[in-house]
Amino acid sequence: IAAQDYSHKCAHIIHKIDNSESHFRHNVARAMLADNKRDFILATQEYFRLGLDEIAAIREQSDELLKLAVACCILSPAGPRKARAMALLMKEERVKSQEFYGLMEKFFHGEIIRPADVKDFQKSLKEHQNVENLDGYTVLKKAMIEHNIQTVSRIYMNITFKQLGNFLGITETQAEECVARMVTEKRIEAVLD
Repeated sequence: IAAQDYSHKCAHIIHKIDNSESHFRHNVARAMLADNKRDFILATQEYFRLGLDEIAAIREQSDELLKLAVACCILSPAGPRKARAMALLMKEERVKSQEFYGLMEKFFHGEIIRPADVKDFQKSLKEHQNVENLDGYTVLKKAMIEHNIQTVSRIYMNITFKQLGNFLGITETQAEECVARMVTEKRIEAVLD
């Protein structure tokens, strides 16, 4: 919270400073704040933009920033914003050499994601990215479930919540709650009976 307050104060005066290094450091701090607040879409966009910056190349931070962009993109909630962010990352050649590019590619192509697919990725997550939310899911587990719901919605015209829950490895009630939330937020098109 204190870091965010200082970042907001700095944002009001940073435009007066004629030092690209200071601007870069401020933008990295803003991206890290978005990441820590679990606003993974914004963090993805910021890390990606900074990873392409010439100052990042000079400081040899491009790979690290692009790796963070890929991680945040995978962790972001399923929906159109994630799809757009993934499309940008998939077009960049330097992202293809990142460690978890293959996992992001599975997300991008709408493949079903199994727990075994994310085992190594989960080990690489930072502490704030691996925290369990109030709903009992980690950020990664929730991203997997939402992605798989989106994928299943493209395959099935009708499916019961019990079948969906079994498929996702969650209860019938949890499947219903997750689908209802995604429909309400207009991240998938579905009719609940």
